[in-house]
Amino acid sequence: MPIESLGRPDLLLVDLRESGERAKHGMLSGALHAPYPSIDESLQPGGMLREVCRGDRRRIVFFCAFGERSGDGG
Repeated sequence: MPIESLGRPDLLLVDLRESGERAKHGMLSGALHAPYPSIDESLQPGGMLREVCRGDRRRIVFFCAFGERSGDGG
């Protein structure tokens, strides 16, 4: 994702890093924190990501520390 994409109102940034990674490397302002180890819980009915994305028309962009967790699989 190009740096100029940050802060765009049509994007919803989701930070998959764990709390320790965020403390070490910093946080992006306005990004939701949905740690990868608990992503299943966050996507279940009533989960944070599920509820936030309900009816939201923004494009969701996942990011992590090295790109392995947020990759598209291929």
